[in-house]
Amino acid sequence: MKELKNFRQYLNEEINIGDMVKFKGSDDSKMLKVTEKRKMFASDLMAYMVKFPDGKEAEYDETQLELVNESLLTESTPGYDTRKSGESLPTLETVQAAYEAKQANLKEGTWAMGNPDDIRLFIRKIEELEEDYYEVVGNDDVFDGLGMAKKGAEFVLKMALQKNS
Repeated sequence: MKELKNFRQYLNEEINIGDMVKFKGSDDSKMLKVTEKRKMFASDLMAYMVKFPDGKEAEYDETQLELVNESLLTESTPGYDTRKSGESLPTLETVQAAYEAKQANLKEGTWAMGNPDDIRLFIRKIEELEEDYYEVVGNDDVFDGLGMAKKGAEFVLKMALQKNS
């Protein structure tokens, strides 16, 4: 559908890697960064891998996303009212970087932290599960879940080591 692509380019609404997008129709200020794009199988639609401010990634098709209009940065934009005379106005990139830095310090959901040796044992057990059951339960959801569990445990281990130092 060459006409559709030309029309999108004409409207300058084609989404590219590195663009900032949001969910269509949302008033949410959550901006997502496009990290990959591909043409969907057996469709004229494009699919986009986007990165959330918390670092998680997910894929959405073009009917679900819209470009963030950079001119939406106004007096209500974080950093607008705290800047000093002569400093440049906040940009989409600086606002997003400040938001991501703030989010990096927030980690909800950790309610217990054992000693580092026990956490390392837990991580080894997950790795053993991955090795022992790869041919038994060969499913992306299962192994993605194990990967997330391991990543979460590594985060808790890092916190435990920092607490003990």
